Amino acid sequence: MTPSDNGIPDSWPPPPPKKPRQGSGSPGIPEIPPFAVPLILLGLIVGGLLFLVLTGRAGIVNIADTEVAVIVNYLTGEEEVIRTPGVAFFVPWLNDAYVMYKSPNEFYLVLKSEIKEMIKDFSGEDLDEPVDLS
Repeated sequence: MTPSDNGIPDSWPPPPPKKPRQGSGSPGIPEIPPFAVPLILLGLIVGGLLFLVLTGRAGIVNIADTEVAVIVNYLTGEEEVIRTPGVAFFVPWLNDAYVMYKSPNEFYLVLKSEIKEMIKDFSGEDLDEPVDLS
């Protein structure tokens, strides 16, 4: 007769009985494989960067020949004017870039007597009532 046949253990203390494997959470929620967590995090990071690029908040601004950019540092209040065309980089959430046209505005001086003629030419109708120009 061998020791395992008569119920006497081979060593002392006897090993604990094996428990049936249970899930990690609720019975309705499946377990997530360990490699899925880094993939989900990578997807969130790539999605966030794509969102920043598409909305123009990624810290990159393109300056054309007819434009000038002002980069404002919100921490120090410093303003940097960039007049050369090309690509400018800034730190999002710390800086912000504003792109403007650098062509000058044209203003014309017009006499009061010419305004009525200009309105007539623009609208195509003759003005019956007087226009107050003061």
